[in-house]
Amino acid sequence: MNDNAAHLSYLNMTDAYGYTDPYSVVTADVAAGGNQVTVADGSIFAVGDSVVWRLADEPTDNVESSYFGFSKVSATDGNVLTLSTRFPKASNIAAVNNVLNKSVHKVIPLEGVTVGNFRAIEGGSGNCEELVTARYIWNSRFHDIYSQNVGAGLFLQYSHGVTIDNVVTDG
Repeated sequence: MNDNAAHLSYLNMTDAYGYTDPYSVVTADVAAGGNQVTVADGSIFAVGDSVVWRLADEPTDNVESSYFGFSKVSATDGNVLTLSTRFPKASNIAAVNNVLNKSVHKVIPLEGVTVGNFRAIEGGSGNCEELVTARYIWNSRFHDIYSQNVGAGLFLQYSHGVTIDNVVTDG
């Protein structure tokens, strides 16, 4: 990426939608309180894999669902994955239009990362939309970061258990 920013993620292959992690489409409804999900291709996953699941369209943002979660694969049986966590609510898969919002993504999260104690000031010659972009970052901390004229400053996507202290973006 050519924009003078720090990008924190593990990247794999890129698909037609621009996603860089292997995923499989969910093919059956999930039950509230359940921990099993049926996918189109279970061969992508193995016991112990970290996954992010996305299970609903949103009327205002159909591209990225706010109903997502993190888990580990605890068992596989063909195309049925048993996850280490339970789904908080049911999902009607047939009603979901965007294929990415009915999917399970295999990810390698960054865990236990600490980023902090720096200042960044964009002088106008670069194109820094986000100073720090973090995708699939779990149980980590961002602290004491100051940025000026850089757009978002700190951009977290599909993150869990992240602490943010004294992060300021000006301009």
